[in-house]
Amino acid sequence: VQGGAPRMRGLGSGYTLILLNGEPAPPGFQYDQLDPAQIERIEISRAPTADQSAQAVAGSINIILKQAPRSLQRQLRAGLSYRAVRPTVGFSYAQGERIGDWSYNLPISFFQWRGLNRTLLERGLIEEPSLDQLGVGASSLQQGSQQVWGHGVNLSPQLRWRPGSEQEFSAQGFFQRGQWNNSLAYLNQPVFAGNPDGMGLGAASGSPLVAYLEPDQRFAGGWTNANAQLRWERRLGDDRKLELRASARQSEGDFDGSNSYGRRAFGGNKDRNLTQGARLAFGLGESHAASLGWDLEWRERHEFRTVTVNGLPQLLDFEGFPFDARISRQALFVQDEWEIDAQWTTYIGMRHERISLRAEGVGLGQGSTSSVTTPVWHVQRKLDSKGKDMLRLSLSRSYKAPEPWQIIPRPTVSNLFSDLNRANIETSPDRVGNPSLRPELASGLDLALERYLPSGGVISVGGFYRQVDQLVRNLTRLRTVDWSPVPRFVSMPENIAQANSYGLELEVKGAVGELLPGIANPRLPIQLRAALNYYRSDVRGIPGPDNRLDGQQPWSALLGMDHRLAGLPFSYGFQYTVNPAYRTTQSALQFSQTGRVTSFDAYGLWRIDRASSLRLSVSNLSAADRLSLNGFSSGDYLATRAYGQRQYQLGYERRL
Repeated sequence: VQGGAPRMRGLGSGYTLILLNGEPAPPGFQYDQLDPAQIERIEISRAPTADQSAQAVAGSINIILKQAPRSLQRQLRAGLSYRAVRPTVGFSYAQGERIGDWSYNLPISFFQWRGLNRTLLERGLIEEPSLDQLGVGASSLQQGSQQVWGHGVNLSPQLRWRPGSEQEFSAQGFFQRGQWNNSLAYLNQPVFAGNPDGMGLGAASGSPLVAYLEPDQRFAGGWTNANAQLRWERRLGDDRKLELRASARQSEGDFDGSNSYGRRAFGGNKDRNLTQGARLAFGLGESHAASLGWDLEWRERHEFRTVTVNGLPQLLDFEGFPFDARISRQALFVQDEWEIDAQWTTYIGMRHERISLRAEGVGLGQGSTSSVTTPVWHVQRKLDSKGKDMLRLSLSRSYKAPEPWQIIPRPTVSNLFSDLNRANIETSPDRVGNPSLRPELASGLDLALERYLPSGGVISVGGFYRQVDQLVRNLTRLRTVDWSPVPRFVSMPENIAQANSYGLELEVKGAVGELLPGIANPRLPIQLRAALNYYRSDVRGIPGPDNRLDGQQPWSALLGMDHRLAGLPFSYGFQYTVNPAYRTTQSALQFSQTGRVTSFDAYGLWRIDRASSLRLSVSNLSAADRLSLNGFSSGDYLATRAYGQRQYQLGYERRL
């Protein structure tokens, strides 16, 4: 996890596919808003399979919601959390049982959050477009104080019916509703000519100039996610099974807010998603099975927004008019799984998908259609008769389709430069979608050697390689646009080039006595976990040496421990992670820098009795700051320091 989002192979940004019960998670979904009582298990796949979406370039994380239990179960959780201003509360309750052929599970949870984010912004302007002279430097410093707060509720009921041993029907729902608030205020310092000390962050020197400062702002809004999944399974003999499934999802969001420059924005979006799929599995002999099927998906995003400046519409041709994006996908797949002998297992699959993209708006109707064939081959070799040592090899093809919001060509004007008769600057561009975007295509190789320890631990070392074609990147360029009489800097996603990524990953976890024989007492109830990852990538056509994929750090490390005190109802643990500082060259004219990121989390657990427990945890105990910078070859830059904060949580759990 980095920046609050799960990632694999050092990649987020959509390269890691997040699934909820096997279906893509709804827009804006955050895994930490789910209560642990709602989660049955989490499945991690480092390479795609033919029967699931091939949109998993780095891998997939599938969150399986709680299944209906075999007997009556009731669980209550309550929590108190503090990060800033005042404490927040959360609670959850889950009940499930089996009654004859029917079983159900009904988890519900309520959550709150409140935070105070303090930042320091520094903006450097070397070639300021409003000045008649070049090479005049300027810098502004702003101390930002952002309060964020909100609340929400989750409901994920499940109903299962088994009228015999030959068939099963299940219905799974997921509903989420919430409200959010965001209030941001700045303490501005004067703008100076000359060369400031910069993100050292010392004092600037020189004479005052006109400031380009971020405005104070206040926004509020809400969101709703509703999802229903139906599944029917039926056995058609001893070695055949038919599975039919369908789902419908709707996500809505709205917002309303204004800033201190007289700009008000209000509107919302609605996302609809329909899927239908089928799978027929059948045997081909002893330890040999195959399956085939199809997946159909239809997605639509309806976006509407109105922006006014001092009460007047900002973009006469766009305000109040809706923009739509539609994505449809049809897929056929076939796969073969064969346990050749006691040592060798192989999996071969093929998936063919047809993807259609279309964006519509004011005077616009543009779309594209493409097809992707994704073969997959996995081989597993047991190196000993007990299967303790295992070698895995995977060859795969995958892709990453654009998100609906990436292809909507509605412009968003810079907060700092709402006067469309003037030019803006590189560090404060307008933004717009690109209806001509094409899917990114990736070819992959994965190799891993694993050793499983008697107590359940594992030692794993693996390597991977990915070649990504038609890479998408947000590029800021000076462009001639329809919404301004003068050229303006605009950030827009574009397919740019081919990229390559490779790395090594080492993971160790297990009992301390097994991992450190002869050093640690094998009876110590201590579990250790550690990971060390090395990543490299390069994008062709962009000058090096830092022409890496966006957000992929050069390396990362993790060390954690869990200790259960012998003879006492107490346990504790910690986890420390570190990611180094690195620079990313995004184009010949644009780059970004990310500072070193460390995190130290700790917890203590008291098992009061067999049915209840109390847990205290602290996140980001080191309260380390985070630095980032976006810069351009002209010398213009925007640097941000986000001051670190600790978060405390106290939780009580009881099984009723």
